[in-house]
Amino acid sequence: GADKARKVAGQAAETVKEKAGQAADAAKEKARKVAGEAAADAKVKAGQAAETVKEKAGEAKEAVKEGAEKARKVAGEAAADAKVKAGQAAETVKEKAGEAKEAVKEGAEKARKVAGEAAADAKDKAGQAAETVKEGADKARKVAGQAAETVKEKAGQAADAAKEGADKARKVAGQAAETVKE
Repeated sequence: GADKARKVAGQAAETVKEKAGQAADAAKEKARKVAGEAAADAKVKAGQAAETVKEKAGEAKEAVKEGAEKARKVAGEAAADAKVKAGQAAETVKEKAGEAKEAVKEGAEKARKVAGEAAADAKDKAGQAAETVKEGADKARKVAGQAAETVKEKAGQAADAAKEGADKARKVAGQAAETVKE
């Protein structure tokens, strides 16, 4: 019974280790994916910003011919637009980083939950094993009690038989003495 309990507890511990490992891997994977997406998104936004600057620069060149004033205005717009786009890119990166952190936290939470369940299961199994051991001990005690009863009973019967025998012998001896006397 104790061996069985040990074995079951060992298996439960294995399961806990395995499940925690799986949960941690999943969390890592998700964090990696989210971070990758954020970087890609930021790259796209930065590319758009550069594109816009280039575009506006082309327009500015055009405007130089028309007038320095217009050129200044267009350049200002380009810078403002680039600033906005860059800001958006930074925002996106920040957002995705937040998501990644969330995913890691979620994964850890899940791992903790799985480990908790496995531990509870192990406790349950150990409890059952202990119950089985106790049942066995109770049964053994009962059988021993019955055996002792039987021994007592048989001893009583033997004593009775011995007494009966002695009485019979006495009776026979008495009869013999009577015969001799006669």
